[in-house]
Amino acid sequence: MLAIHSSTSSRSLRITREGPDHFQIALSDIPVSATSVVWTETGDLASLVGFFATLAEQQRPWQGALTWASLERDFKLAVTCSALGTIIFSVDLRGGQGAPEEWQITAGIESELGQLARFAEDAAALLLD
Repeated sequence: MLAIHSSTSSRSLRITREGPDHFQIALSDIPVSATSVVWTETGDLASLVGFFATLAEQQRPWQGALTWASLERDFKLAVTCSALGTIIFSVDLRGGQGAPEEWQITAGIESELGQLARFAEDAAALLLD
């Protein structure tokens, strides 16, 4: 499991591999929480692991956002870093695309530049689950 806990609040993002072709995304906070199953296409999970590896390579703050999205775009991440090394994960999670009761939740999770290597290690372990 990959868990990203906010350094400033109770918010967290958890990514758990549920099977060979899907993983569960849980975004938790008070008062709103969302959980969704994201079905993967060939290479989706490996590309997510690669995204976290790219983040871990960052030794200094960078300009702009580094982004990743699942093939169906029901789970998206955009990661920015301030000049002081504060990382913001912008998480976009959607469900029921095209249905009358489609839903979407977007939340930011604050972390630190020094945590990126651990996140990459945890992401790599998802491939082994």
